[in-house]
Amino acid sequence: MAINRSELRIGSQIQHGRILELYQDHALVECMNGSRPQMKYKDMEPLPLTTGYLLIAGFERLGAAWHRPGMMLLEEDRGFFMRLGANEYVTRDPILSVHRLQNLYHDVTGQILPSNIDERDTITDQN
Repeated sequence: MAINRSELRIGSQIQHGRILELYQDHALVECMNGSRPQMKYKDMEPLPLTTGYLLIAGFERLGAAWHRPGMMLLEEDRGFFMRLGANEYVTRDPILSVHRLQNLYHDVTGQILPSNIDERDTITDQN
């Protein structure tokens, strides 16, 4: 599954690493092993959003909800959904990838969602 360039920004995390620079048809990516290849967007894979990543990014679990200052996510069978209030969903489609969560967090708070690429190998579900 390719990633559309418009979905990415500097610092976006994808399956292959972290985006360092964006160009028209490719990006410079910092991989876990320290290499920095240029990758075409059609060859990029999203990093699946898991509860393990939410913990690394500073979210706290409260029942079926995940909280971090400025954002609340509700975990459902189909994935994670961003909510503003008790019954007000912000996202219609589930948030399934880390880069989409990073974009939403930036759009809502104006801040970069903290994460650590060195811990990516520990990003598994923490049920």
